[in-house]
Amino acid sequence: MDDAPQIQWIADNKSLAQACQQWQDVPYLGLDTEFIRTSTFYPIPGLTQAGHDNQVMLIDPQAITDWTPFCAILENTDIIKVMHAAGEDLEVFQRLLGTLPDPIFDTQLAVSFLGTDHCLGYQRLVERFLGVELAKDETRSDWLARPLSDNQIRYAALDVYYLNQLYPILTSQLADKQRLDWHREDCDNMIRNARHEPDPGEAWRDAKLAWKLYPRQLTVLRAICQFREKTARQLDVPRNKVIHAASLWPLARYQPDSLDKLKRIERMTPAILRVHGPAILAHIREALKVPESEWPERLPAPLPKRAKPWVEAIRNYCHTTSEALQIARELIPVKLLANTLVRQYLDTGEFSASPALLNTLGRWRRETILDNLIVHLNNMQQQSEES
Repeated sequence: MDDAPQIQWIADNKSLAQACQQWQDVPYLGLDTEFIRTSTFYPIPGLTQAGHDNQVMLIDPQAITDWTPFCAILENTDIIKVMHAAGEDLEVFQRLLGTLPDPIFDTQLAVSFLGTDHCLGYQRLVERFLGVELAKDETRSDWLARPLSDNQIRYAALDVYYLNQLYPILTSQLADKQRLDWHREDCDNMIRNARHEPDPGEAWRDAKLAWKLYPRQLTVLRAICQFREKTARQLDVPRNKVIHAASLWPLARYQPDSLDKLKRIERMTPAILRVHGPAILAHIREALKVPESEWPERLPAPLPKRAKPWVEAIRNYCHTTSEALQIARELIPVKLLANTLVRQYLDTGEFSASPALLNTLGRWRRETILDNLIVHLNNMQQQSEES
């Protein structure tokens, strides 16, 4: 196969329907998107690429109004959709089409299960496995411009062209290492997570230093974080254009009740004050009226110093396990395991897994890592008590 894909530009509904018809029975399909996300909350689609063999179609989302034939391809579970680092592309499809490609084969995730760098970029992946050096000069192109340049068109086409060549190679290597099921589980989880937009009412839990706040202050934090999230989505602007992340904790801590006090809050810019200042103050006032029975519970503080030996033991075990399994370290959630298991131990004197942790980890991490890790930690504890 040479490095000259046959490119078809799709800019009307009829052409899209005809192009999709030829791919109803292909076993797998390379898939990618190009988008802009510099000043908006949601990604703005600039281009959608799909291809099989040496055939590549570049679909103009600014021109297509009927995506039904393409959605049928994406939803056809007999066709594997091959993507690289699919997270943001899935968000584009969910926003643009209201559906997601299923199932997917993520090539970045695949090489993580083959012991390669977890954050391996597409260009390096192609070079490593196919010996082809790709240009990077269009990575930050304006994909909303029309017409696209010849360089942009070639860059976009090659993004899916080489995915089709990588797929059989990576599939074969995953099968040799008996990692196909693990990879499939993680790809399915990516799709499952992409189907659901996070609940704005839970955004406060991710705020920096939230654990330092008392329940009444957390009520304020919850209100302003929910306002921030909902407003950013409604106006389609980055969250920091509504309230900067650095402002959240001091807003909840000091609860300003006037514009004069509000402007003293860290990173409270004149633009934010002018556009959102009155609404921020209103949400603080309303939050302070919430009865105590509806206040959230305090968030757990960081693990105490006495937990450090156990955290180190978990980290060492996970790193050793990743090396033994020959997978990227990042596939094992060390921080989650340490926080959850050590807190359980500090509360009960025993290492065990909660239902929430079991659900979060999924099957292969539970069977391959968690069960053995818990046995290891309890053995360490028993030996410590006996010595």
